[in-house]
Amino acid sequence: LQAVQCSDYALAQFSFLQRLLLVHGRWNYLRVCKFLRYFFYKTFAGLLAQVWFAFHSGFTAQVRAVGVTSIP
Repeated sequence: LQAVQCSDYALAQFSFLQRLLLVHGRWNYLRVCKFLRYFFYKTFAGLLAQVWFAFHSGFTAQVRAVGVTSIP
């Protein structure tokens, strides 16, 4: 009884395992795919904004950052 209370899923019969894996597993797979698609989009959008700003400002901030961080 204690193991059932601590688990995420509890099955009354072993035959219910098929529906759990096929239906809920597919839903979980779709959620993970949607999250990864959004994550890569967000990362690419942030990178594109930084690259655009670097070209727009003539890479001046990068030269200053190297100079400031090289001083001990």
